[in-house]
Amino acid sequence: MKHVGKQISTNDKVILLFREVPGEPDNCLVCRTAALSQDDHDSLISVLESDEGQQTTVLAEILNAKFNGAGRPILESLHLGGRIIKLPAEDVALTPDTSTAIKLSEINAAIR
Repeated sequence: MKHVGKQISTNDKVILLFREVPGEPDNCLVCRTAALSQDDHDSLISVLESDEGQQTTVLAEILNAKFNGAGRPILESLHLGGRIIKLPAEDVALTPDTSTAIKLSEINAAIR
């Protein structure tokens, strides 16, 4: 599954929102799933697992257009709740399946 990973240093599960921060290509923006309210978690996972969520290259763009149970854009809710964190791309591994982990920094280098 796209956009799913873990923080290498803590092993926390994360959802990748932006693979690069504008002007900071060595950093990314993620959301730790364990820190979410049930509403934010369910809304985020629903979009993540959707065809639209899996086809996009930037999940945050879709999350800005989709709403949570409270009627607020999911991305806005995550931001206002302080749930979006900046991490070094070197500290994030994408885990598209249970047996694969690829450092985001390697993916970003390949794309560049």
